[in-house]
Amino acid sequence: MTHRTLELAERRGGLPLEEAACVLCGDAPKSLLVDDPPFKVWACGRCGMGFTSPRVRADRLADIYDLGYFSSESAGDFGYASYSEDAEGYFRTFERKADLIARHLPSGRVLEVGCAAGFFLKVLERRGYDVHGVEVSGTILAHARDVLKLPHLFHGTLDAYPGEPGSFDAVMLWDVVEHLADPVAVLKQARSLLKPGGWLFLQTQDVSSMTRKVLGAKWTHFKQLEHVWHFSPSTIRELLGRAGFETVEVRKRGAGKDISVGFIIDRMKRFSGVLHAVARLFSPWSRKFVYVNPWDELVVAARRKEA
Repeated sequence: MTHRTLELAERRGGLPLEEAACVLCGDAPKSLLVDDPPFKVWACGRCGMGFTSPRVRADRLADIYDLGYFSSESAGDFGYASYSEDAEGYFRTFERKADLIARHLPSGRVLEVGCAAGFFLKVLERRGYDVHGVEVSGTILAHARDVLKLPHLFHGTLDAYPGEPGSFDAVMLWDVVEHLADPVAVLKQARSLLKPGGWLFLQTQDVSSMTRKVLGAKWTHFKQLEHVWHFSPSTIRELLGRAGFETVEVRKRGAGKDISVGFIIDRMKRFSGVLHAVARLFSPWSRKFVYVNPWDELVVAARRKEA
């Protein structure tokens, strides 16, 4: 492996590790997908869920997001190179996400879990939604508060959020569920905040995709410090069902993102020095943004299921 995950972990204070099992099947038989000492990524032999074990201990997972996560020196292995500077790309990406929301919910009171710099909330605010956000990283949340002037923001985790039960029309988790120590518990918390029939929207990576199978251990979403779960269409449906949701839509169309040429150049380090050297020829256009969809991510819409 060429990943520098262990070095990154040590730079962050030697974060303690723990063993984990499939969130759906428990301690079922498993097969190895990635060997990135001390981390390993496994595939559950029963359901195909991908999971990291050992992983950063559950009570310390949130700590990594204020340790250079949004201005990472090695974004190919951990976090983002410069999240706030890529605002143009995020706004373009989230306009597409907002179109999806509007098809199901043209207006309403919404909560984004993991709102980061607030780009998605700002897009929805401009469209007339009443927007609220939760974010564990105070560093990046400052951008949402001070630059984008978003008023309804909470610094912390969802279990500490003081929202009224049944008070939201929708909850969104974009590229969040794969980071959670206990995704079933968090999704149940999200369900409790929704009105009857309320919507849940999320995006996550697809470990069953052809892209992942072709790239193997070099798949860009194998980032062991942060991605502790790797879902597929079947396992995300199962997870949502256990949390009290009925899945309405799982799609890959529209799941792409507008990313900078500089981002692409940086990611080429993961594959080979030759590819990275060739990609660097495009450095003069590093701040240009292009839409990329490798068909290895899932966008999901689900509704709160009543007992």
